[in-house]
Amino acid sequence: MTERAPLTLVLVRHGRAEGNDPRLPDFERRLDARGRAEAASLGRRLRARGLAAPWVLASPARRTRETAQLLLESMGASAEGLRTLPQLYLAGTETLADAVRAVDGAARTLMVVSHNPGISEFARWLSPAAAPAGFATGEACVATLSCADWSGLGAGAARALASEPGQAG
Repeated sequence: MTERAPLTLVLVRHGRAEGNDPRLPDFERRLDARGRAEAASLGRRLRARGLAAPWVLASPARRTRETAQLLLESMGASAEGLRTLPQLYLAGTETLADAVRAVDGAARTLMVVSHNPGISEFARWLSPAAAPAGFATGEACVATLSCADWSGLGAGAARALASEPGQAG
């Protein structure tokens, strides 16, 4: 019996968005130039680490969709595995965990692109001692999980957690 590769969960806070415009709903805020640079830079760094995400779950907010698309493009990955889920808009830990648990077990790497404070709280739920206190825009955490499949995701499931700080350029 061959041993399966561990599950890898990449948690990403969207890149920096345009400032609040009272004429524009929060949901429609797009990435600014720095946010686009953050997403592209993060994608290149994740690719350099050998990560490829065949499945990406993202909030349907414009800034998270744009971040996910730029990440995939700069990782050299197809956008076919990108799924936007309405429940991920400003989602908390339980909603994020439920979305991950519902993923098909064949995918060994999964990326979730969402918002603060939920994405930071989710990382702390996975690894209370190792997670950053909060995610900056364009920041990611890469978690190696101890569960055999996504349905087994639970509190403390990250056996290793590495931060990938947000950087433009």
